[in-house]
Amino acid sequence: MKFSIKKLLVSGLLAGAMTWCAAGAANFENAAQSLSDLGLLTGTQSGFDLDRASTRGEAAAMLVRLLGKEAEANEAWKTDADSFAFTDMEDAAWAKPYVNWLVKNGLAAGTTETTFAPRDNCSAQMAATFLLRALGYSDAEGGDFTYFTAMDFAREKGVVDLFNCDEKNFQRDHLVAMCYTALSRQPKGGEGDLLSKLVTEGAVADNDASKAVRQTFEDFRALFAVSESLQSDSIAMKMNADIEVGDGEETVKMGMLQDISVKMDATKFETLEMAVSGSVNVVAGEETISVPNTMYFKDGMAYIESDGSKMKMPMDFEQAMKQVNAVNVDVSGESIAVIESLKKSAADGKTVYEITYNEKLMSSVVERMMGAMLETMPDLNDTAAQVTIDKVAVSETVSDKGLDSMELDMTFSFNDGDSKMTMSMKMHMDIIATGDAVQVEFPASFDGYEDISNAAA
Repeated sequence: MKFSIKKLLVSGLLAGAMTWCAAGAANFENAAQSLSDLGLLTGTQSGFDLDRASTRGEAAAMLVRLLGKEAEANEAWKTDADSFAFTDMEDAAWAKPYVNWLVKNGLAAGTTETTFAPRDNCSAQMAATFLLRALGYSDAEGGDFTYFTAMDFAREKGVVDLFNCDEKNFQRDHLVAMCYTALSRQPKGGEGDLLSKLVTEGAVADNDASKAVRQTFEDFRALFAVSESLQSDSIAMKMNADIEVGDGEETVKMGMLQDISVKMDATKFETLEMAVSGSVNVVAGEETISVPNTMYFKDGMAYIESDGSKMKMPMDFEQAMKQVNAVNVDVSGESIAVIESLKKSAADGKTVYEITYNEKLMSSVVERMMGAMLETMPDLNDTAAQVTIDKVAVSETVSDKGLDSMELDMTFSFNDGDSKMTMSMKMHMDIIATGDAVQVEFPASFDGYEDISNAAA
């Protein structure tokens, strides 16, 4: 497993947020609007109606549209209507042409010879199967995947990720997000992405709406390529962070300046080496406290020096990663569905990407992660508070050498029912070196560090 700079940032944000239980449901309204503009999604009398389970009939219609076969399906229905086998679709008559076409082409089947159950819920596994078919992959005997391996194969192909799919509570919201994601993925045939294929085939109009979405996909791929190029186990950076916490009456400000160097082999966590040095400034009222700090990690031991005290203790990074995996936190890969907006500009020979993330979605992800943790730690259920993420924006500056810097602007709040606190964080990171160019410098000796590993016993 490799770690790009962005993955380190995202995993850090999620780990920090896991202290609380988040509120709010995922909302892919932006993705739904894009699909509607492309002619691939039809709303209901209630709008896009995202906060309910998707049906088999709706999934069938979406698949036919993503295959670029809606016109063909409607034409075939003119001659097939009288021989249509399913008798349980009168309250979903609009879906008959789509179901008819899918069944005739071996891409869907009924629940019996005479029923399709169009009003039954569509599962995440069913949606993944449909979307993989739209991308040209086959689940026929000897094909690329089977129905039972659809979710794993969809994750491998980037159709399903941590953000766009909730298998336990699969909604129209998630179907929309997965469809939007599938449009950005490369089909098996090798085209740039599924949306470009549909435009070329005339299934989606080559208009301003489709050009805008294709540009977003293109910019996203370019940005992701930069992240991929930085998937080194080693990195050196300078970090400057300003954090402000308030409860409506008092405000505490904290500033951090840190030089960070890490050399790591993600397959051998015991070889990890790290050095962090800098200072933390805390402003509370009229009082300012400045604390220099240094931390080293080597041979499984953490060495910490702060405010004149020197301490050491064992630290198991491999165990920490196992705990992360235990609650299904997968920060590998990228998710187009997470992005609310993506703007690309040029300045001084460099490219700047400004990304705004879906704050409701980020809150929902934290909620799911905390739910998984609390299932194994019931004693914490009564103490969990509610966290709402209000803003997550990232700016990345890229040169011909790769990623130069990143900026994070994040705001969230905590509410335990009795009180509410807000927290804002702005962080700037300059990338100094990656890979073999990274050097981690240690003191000549760690003598004088007090072992505190048994202090709590």
